[in-house]
Amino acid sequence: MNPEPSNPKQTLLKEDIDFNPASSIDQFGRVFLYNDQIYRTVAGEFESLAREIILHTLGWAAHGLIETSESDYQLEGASMVLSHRTVDFCSYCTEWLPEMLKDAALTYLRLQLRLVNDGYLLKDGHPWNLLFDRGQPVYVDVGSIVPFDDNQLERSLEEFRLYFLLPLKLNSIWGNRKTYAFLNSPIPNHDERKEVARNIKLSTTRISRWISSSYGLKRLIKKIERMKFQNMERTEWSAYEQKAPDVTNPEFFVEKQRPAYEVLQRIGSGSLLDIGCNKGWYSLLAESMGFRVVSIDIDLESLTILYKKVKREQRHILPLYVDFCEPTGANGLGGTYPDFMHRMKCDVVFAMAIIHHLAYKPKLSFEVIANRIAQLTRKVAVVEFIPREDIYVSKWNQDGMDWYTRENFVEAFMRHFNHMETFPSTPLPREVFVFDKVAPR
Repeated sequence: MNPEPSNPKQTLLKEDIDFNPASSIDQFGRVFLYNDQIYRTVAGEFESLAREIILHTLGWAAHGLIETSESDYQLEGASMVLSHRTVDFCSYCTEWLPEMLKDAALTYLRLQLRLVNDGYLLKDGHPWNLLFDRGQPVYVDVGSIVPFDDNQLERSLEEFRLYFLLPLKLNSIWGNRKTYAFLNSPIPNHDERKEVARNIKLSTTRISRWISSSYGLKRLIKKIERMKFQNMERTEWSAYEQKAPDVTNPEFFVEKQRPAYEVLQRIGSGSLLDIGCNKGWYSLLAESMGFRVVSIDIDLESLTILYKKVKREQRHILPLYVDFCEPTGANGLGGTYPDFMHRMKCDVVFAMAIIHHLAYKPKLSFEVIANRIAQLTRKVAVVEFIPREDIYVSKWNQDGMDWYTRENFVEAFMRHFNHMETFPSTPLPREVFVFDKVAPR
């Protein structure tokens, strides 16, 4: 009679699991979230490979692979269940800055090189298998790892050419606005990308049969390392300087910064979305107080400054190129990659000094703005309102802007929030509003 195992695995029921729809066609296994932890089932035919991956995971993690181990769970129909280190925010390559895409490409190639040297490879060559964590790209799809095969390596490098190299080149040729519009075309779109690659004469990434795969990958790494991005289109905010006292010294904060600080103190920790972040003073403040932060803007120059700081100091901030007026839509086969509004719900949302720009320029109504911010907010939104009488706004074209009043602004937000506090901002008559989903105690 066989003895019972000393630590039997806990069995999970399928009806208690919500599988990630994007993994539905993955033969290796399905991904799911359980108790705020990421897991992946393994089909029986891949169990041996999964155990090999676990044995290598420490060395491969040093080259960018997500940390992976066998979990303490079992699931009906799965040979085994893997546990992955959890990355807080799911971002898409269509939202990354050019510098982020370059770093992701280098991480992909360096991991590919290590795998090839160990007798394996990544069969996929696209950036949708990478996420960013504290300014570092992380490859999250262990199901893409297969035993080495020359033909498979060629196929993955051709995909790499179309989904990494092509957009990196287009940023220099087309500029960022046209490139981002192209990248947001629904995927997969291999034929469209092949046509564009032909038009700009983008060379193939084929590795010659006369040289080793390792040498070919090293040459490709050096090629990407030399890439520069000198064609970033500036906006009116590229030269804007946020008042930037030391985020760790509240006594020097200006008046408009104090309500934000006090809200963060009250909430304590959690996630935060900084809309129109510019160079990220509020993002850095929140991160320094223990928050996990997503920072969005449409000014690449400012975002790049923030990203380089995040990367250098390994801050828990994710800078993304996202237009609040047109947030990233769902993508992938059947829209299995969720849109921005579903992925980026946060405990706290900051919207400082942007409401007047959204209203006057793209002509978003208060109701649209309030509804969108409310959808993204779990607890509290901190929103600065700059009235028509403001020293700068008063000089703008006021035709058709009679609706832009404090009363209409408050009414629109209070349809979505249950409590409101107001604070003076600078210069007067600007105000900072703190909108709560639940009245604070």
